Amino acid sequence: ALVTRNLAPAAEGWVWKTDSRLRWPSFIRLTEKQVANYLSSLTLPVLLIAAKQGYVSLDRSKNPRLAYLNNAKLMLAGGGHHFHMDGEIDKICATVKDFVNPS
Repeated sequence: ALVTRNLAPAAEGWVWKTDSRLRWPSFIRLTEKQVANYLSSLTLPVLLIAAKQGYVSLDRSKNPRLAYLNNAKLMLAGGGHHFHMDGEIDKICATVKDFVNPS
């Protein structure tokens, strides 16, 4: 789905339509104290969904930043980096729907 959306035909074959600047490293580098202050100041509910084979861990011993979130619901979903497209899509959709519109 991502490749189809981000490719365009060109004389030489295919080219990426995505802005190449999106692949540049961020100019903003927060210190750990700044990250802690920012995340711990959030008062709204937070839904954090991570993939079992992804980059973000929901294991508090491996991801100490989870302790900064005061009002977070955590969900571990099957899949890898693109788990929202090739993982437990129905489960993820239901979780997001319930989070946004609680009954």
